[in-house]
Amino acid sequence: MSNSYLVTITNESGAVCGQLQEAGNSTNCYNFNPLTSLGDLLNIATYSGTSPYPQDNYSFTEDYLKHPFFFGREYTGNPLFKKPYSFRHFFVAVNELKEIITNDSRFSMSQFEILKQFLSLGFTSKIEFREENPLYELGYKVNSLNSEVVEKYQYVSVSYTYSYDMDSMFGENSETPHKFTYTCYSVEDIIFSVLHYLTLLEYGFKRCDHCDNYFATKTFKVKYCNRYSPYKGRENLLCNEAVDRIMTHITKRRNSIKTSLYNYHGDAASDFLYEFTSHAKAIKSVHNLKTLEHITSKDYVKQKWYKEEYKNKKS
Repeated sequence: MSNSYLVTITNESGAVCGQLQEAGNSTNCYNFNPLTSLGDLLNIATYSGTSPYPQDNYSFTEDYLKHPFFFGREYTGNPLFKKPYSFRHFFVAVNELKEIITNDSRFSMSQFEILKQFLSLGFTSKIEFREENPLYELGYKVNSLNSEVVEKYQYVSVSYTYSYDMDSMFGENSETPHKFTYTCYSVEDIIFSVLHYLTLLEYGFKRCDHCDNYFATKTFKVKYCNRYSPYKGRENLLCNEAVDRIMTHITKRRNSIKTSLYNYHGDAASDFLYEFTSHAKAIKSVHNLKTLEHITSKDYVKQKWYKEEYKNKKS
């Protein structure tokens, strides 16, 4: 990646959105989710674990070009290195990113500054907060200098002063609508510009209880990410929506089975409910939901619970 690239991350009313484009080329533009994009990177590199050098243990999965950070282009890395070292810088970055994301503690800005030097990152940033436009308040509808419509709000760059306080600027105002624009010069710059934003705004990482992929969050009480579910037949729903829909369907089947067993195989009803409840207590991962689908399937229930020894005795 010899050109420069712009990474723009905005937070409007709590919705965090990202946009990546080649500088000077507005047509080559990709939208991405800053809260999931770094976690997704861990899925495009496979780890072999055969080399004493961590960066040499990685290779790309076939569909890595689908990740927006690559613009649909093959990654060649530093052309000064001959294969198999052409990807070394990227895989060093991915290895560091993996350590950060899978760590239980939050990453700090002081740690980030050390990492930036270690990886020779060269991105620059511009930080802007949204404010009301004074011209709009005064009733001006058109700027007399350039005839452009005056918007109600405008983004104003952060100004540094000797009394600069990171905690009050970002800790207290992290929910104030804002825009970060990073100028990047490599895939590594793009990756860690997003991490810079998440670190500065005090995000941490955790696994989604449903799809099992990492995502950034400010509270670890959140169970699900805002990716689309990988569950077959529910791919059009976000993870939390898919879990709700699947559990509603499974609960209806459980109730129907319970009623039927009580009526005709009463002794089996409590055993069935015990088995169902023990599985239902587990996290709602794709695997566990498929297990619940299986134990409430017609064939499984008929084979396991509709047995002669469970049949109700008629007086």
